[in-house]
Amino acid sequence: MNTLAVEDFLDKKYPIVDVRAPIEYHQAHVPGAFNVPIFSDDERADIGRTYKKQGKQPAIEKGLEYIGPKMVFLLREIRQKAAGNRVCIYCFRGGMRSQAVAWLLDFCGMEVYILEGGYKSFRSWCIAQNNKSYPLIVLGGFTGVAKTEILYALDKNEEAIVDLESYANHKGSAFGGLGSQKQPSQAHFENRLAIGLWNVRYADSIWIEDESRMVGRCVIPQNIWTTMRENRVFFIERSIEERVSYLLQGYGMYPLVDLQNAVEKIKKRFGSNRCKEVQRLIEVGDLKAAIVMVLEYYDKGYRHGLSQRPDNQISFVDVVGRDHDRVAKRLLRLREENTE
Repeated sequence: MNTLAVEDFLDKKYPIVDVRAPIEYHQAHVPGAFNVPIFSDDERADIGRTYKKQGKQPAIEKGLEYIGPKMVFLLREIRQKAAGNRVCIYCFRGGMRSQAVAWLLDFCGMEVYILEGGYKSFRSWCIAQNNKSYPLIVLGGFTGVAKTEILYALDKNEEAIVDLESYANHKGSAFGGLGSQKQPSQAHFENRLAIGLWNVRYADSIWIEDESRMVGRCVIPQNIWTTMRENRVFFIERSIEERVSYLLQGYGMYPLVDLQNAVEKIKKRFGSNRCKEVQRLIEVGDLKAAIVMVLEYYDKGYRHGLSQRPDNQISFVDVVGRDHDRVAKRLLRLREENTE
């Protein structure tokens, strides 16, 4: 059995198994890790109560009572998820839970690596990663200019990117939760971001989409947010017709009631009368007119945010009629011109 520090652990690229209880795993975990809990939530709570009332040794014996009948199941489950003979495992502190499972796997001929300090050390590492300095280039633009698609076109051109919306399971606006999975906890959002940044740590520049401080309910860490506000912005400009068409394609398939409920979220700032009018337009199926009204609201907010930046920090990029790959190539040329 081998114990590894966080970066060596991640560098192994072997399947990662989280042996903590489901409640711990669902709160936050190492991104990509499988959960094969050594104890259920109730069993973990029972062991904790035993420790508090009777001490360490009775708690260990209680744990052995639970784990004994599960040993074959744990072995088979981990072997199935590992899809090989090598596996990385962790618990909360790198203590008895991960060591017990590691002993079992090692005894059965598997090559096992334990995360030193467990999830707790990984979490500290993530916080440190999100506090480092990064060469971010911000991809800006009004709602509907297809920033996310352009970001991935840059990725296809072998550029380093960080996709905050993907990590947050949210597209960033009042409509951003439509069609998305449940958002992660704040801690897990930060974990995803840390891994994303670490994966592009050697890049000379990292493209990131401009966002509000909150992506849904996930808050961008202060250091990353400050860097985004201080670094260069390439502001994508498209015609209103293109933007409406893009949004209609992206959101037009959702139930009308879901679109109306999304508008309700911005009622306070949007205004009650305008909110009712947009909801009426949605109800009668005039989505284009509804989108135009909503864009007026979002454009006003974006212009205000843009006005807070120095003029020499912003490069406006007219991409009317261009597909995402052509936009990406133009951005790369502009970046080179700005660094000469």
